[in-house]
Amino acid sequence: MYTKTLFIGAILFLGSVFFVGCTEYIPEDQRLLVVPDVIESIDLMKDIQESTQIAFSKIEPDALIWNFLKEEKIGSVGLDGYMYKVRGAEVNAENINSYFEEKGFELDVYNVADGVYIGQVGFKREGLVCTVVSGINPEVKDSVTGAMLSDITVRCAELKK
Repeated sequence: MYTKTLFIGAILFLGSVFFVGCTEYIPEDQRLLVVPDVIESIDLMKDIQESTQIAFSKIEPDALIWNFLKEEKIGSVGLDGYMYKVRGAEVNAENINSYFEEKGFELDVYNVADGVYIGQVGFKREGLVCTVVSGINPEVKDSVTGAMLSDITVRCAELKK
């Protein structure tokens, strides 16, 4: 997998406009993410962790792909932000989704995806955007019931105006 960096450009692909930062390709194992100067997203993620009492991993810089509607076409932008995850969570992503709703975030329909084993929900509030990805992990089961548990990843970033 490769990451694109350095300037914002637009690509027209099959009738959709995609916005990406790009001047050169850098292999994922050699990339350096630009850590956002604004720390509103990292403060939010700390609050999610405290409010939900979910034992997430350490907060780390990561890319977030955010979809949007512009001129009746869906586009995407890659944002530098933060992420953390929990593997084999005994709670489902509804706890996290409820947190966003209680804090005044709006569900963003262009960042929602649902499948049989994995799904994503996107939330936005002013210039702050977050995605919650949850999926069943068949390798991790509840020790009592044997039910498969979920892996959950939360990513947050700030949109530039």
